[in-house]
Amino acid sequence: MAEPQTRHLVIWEARHDNGWTTLVVEQSDGTFVAWAGPDGSVGVDYVEDTPEHARAAAVFALKSKSGHDQCSTRCSAFEMRTHLMVVTPPQ
Repeated sequence: MAEPQTRHLVIWEARHDNGWTTLVVEQSDGTFVAWAGPDGSVGVDYVEDTPEHARAAAVFALKSKSGHDQCSTRCSAFEMRTHLMVVTPPQ
């Protein structure tokens, strides 16, 4: 039986005054998933090659999906967090 491995999951998140969130998540293959949606839901809108491209893609998704075309002072900037993840290899 293979031992579980740990890795850090890197996430950039921004919350917006319309109740939506934009997220960028680094995948284990080095790509970045970009997403925008209402708080409490998660999905995938784009896969990009850099965190900067993914943040731009997430903001584009926010604008195109919700009509939120300009942030106010109540919107947050992207903030980076890391989460320790335990990955159990398939048996």
